[in-house]
Amino acid sequence: NEAKIRAAVRDTAGVILLYDGEIIDPLYHSSCGGEKTEDPVNVWGGSVPYLRSVACSGHEDPYSSKTIVVSLEKADQLLGTALSAVAASASVGSRSQLCQVTGRSSSGRVLTASISGKEFSGAELRSRLELPSANFRASVTAEGLEITSKGYGHGVGMCQYGANDYARKGLDYRQILLHYYTGCALARLG
Repeated sequence: NEAKIRAAVRDTAGVILLYDGEIIDPLYHSSCGGEKTEDPVNVWGGSVPYLRSVACSGHEDPYSSKTIVVSLEKADQLLGTALSAVAASASVGSRSQLCQVTGRSSSGRVLTASISGKEFSGAELRSRLELPSANFRASVTAEGLEITSKGYGHGVGMCQYGANDYARKGLDYRQILLHYYTGCALARLG
């Protein structure tokens, strides 16, 4: 691996990514979940012309279907909700109303959700609950707030697992970078 890394560094020395003549901020994440990356407007509220949601390689997601259960008391503490006020014996129907995803992006990540009547962005829930990704399903069970996520990271820019998968399929670094960074060009300094 060290020889590969040294060769990659040597072969790309001085290569930069430009958008409209300016060096870009090449954001990346671990795994998009294998399908699509995310647009930054859905994560941070601002648009960046070269960071767009793009199809990914279809890579097998090493972070697929990670389920965590947060106790209702802990969820209340982290989110400022009143989930624990609901009796554990509440009907499944009434529990299903306590946690609803109200909006998803085209990449499948949660944009908005309502928990115990309180509205959250998917990015806020990911941060407060320390979730691997905002691409998740959630429900309130007798055991707690159950969340199953897919992918790892904010989902913006280059997906590392996707880039690796594209490389295995024969794409070179130029093709991979230009796929993930829309409208960019590669240049060599000096």
